[in-house]
Parts: sequence; structure tokens; C-alpha cells
Amino acid sequence: PFVYVGAREGKLAVRNALLSENNKLNYNVVPYVVFTDPQVSGVGAGERFLKGLEIEYGKSVLDYNDIPIAGLIPNTKGFIKVLFSHNGKIIGVRIIGKLAGELITPYTIAMGLGVSKDKLMDVLYPFLTFSEGIIELLCGIKVGAGISIDPKNPSPRKPSPLLMPVRPPILPRVP
Repeated sequence: PFVYVGAREGKLAVRNALLSENNKLNYNVVPYVVFTDPQVSGVGAGERFLKGLEIEYGKSVLDYNDIPIAGLIPNTKGFIKVLFSHNGKIIGVRIIGKLAGELITPYTIAMGLGVSKDKLMDVLYPFLTFSEGIIELLCGIKVGAGISIDPKNPSPRKPSPLLMPVRPPILPRVP
């Protein structure tokens, strides 16, 4: 139902017909965006789907208010929720809030390439951008089947400070 999916299917059909290839589109990593206010976006599996199939997963949720830039921009309510497998692969993402359509892209790329959360944490995210929320969120994810981590209430096991990303101080909130 998405124009970009139809365009990709057409491109694959032509390549397959003319070059005798057998390319297929991975429908598990088709992102969507609903252009409402706030925006809604997602990619991959949702919690209801995973629970319905009794698939164990972990999740991490980040409130937009925990992203430093949110204090500088009015009306930044929202959240990012990442679902991940027992080995740290991202299997689903839901975002509601400002720029949700833009923020879904790095997760779509990671899922399409099979990149783990650890590899995403190796990327530098500019300070005072909404994409900085990616690293904030991933710092709350601990790998393990069937776990649920709330970044505000992490497990008693604290990671080594040497493994934590170094980041500038959080700016005070502007009313």
C-alpha cells in the first residue's frame, strides 16, 4: 500500500526479469509513517504480534523528555520503543513524536542489514539532535531473552563505565 514499496517491487521485478536474478523484498523491514501531529512511525514486529506468537523479546523505551534537545523545543512529547531479540538484534521499533518519520530510518537500516544494538552504539550521534535519542535508548538495553528494561530503573548489575559512551552534559530544560 506504500508508494515506495511498489517502486521497489517494480525495480526488483525488472532486475529479476532482465538479469535472471531472484531478488526479493524483505517485508519485515518496511517502515511506515503517519503524518499526524505528533507523527507516528514504526518498522518490524510489534509487541502484540510477538506476544501472540509467544516469542520472547526485550524492550527499551525512551521518553522524548530524556533527549537533551527536547528541553529546547516546545511540544516534544513522545517516545521511542525498541524491541530486540535475545542476541541483541532489533526486531521492531515504534516512535510517536516530533520527527518520528525521520528517526525511524536508522532503525530500518539496522534491521535491514541485521545490525545489532552494539554496532549501532558504535556510531557517533551529534549532541543536541533528536537522533541522540538512539544512543540514549540503546544504553538502556541489556541483552537477554524475555527481559524488559526501563532506562529509568535499570537492573542492579551496572555496566562498566569503560563500556558506556562518553557524552556531553545534559543542558537544563527551558520552560
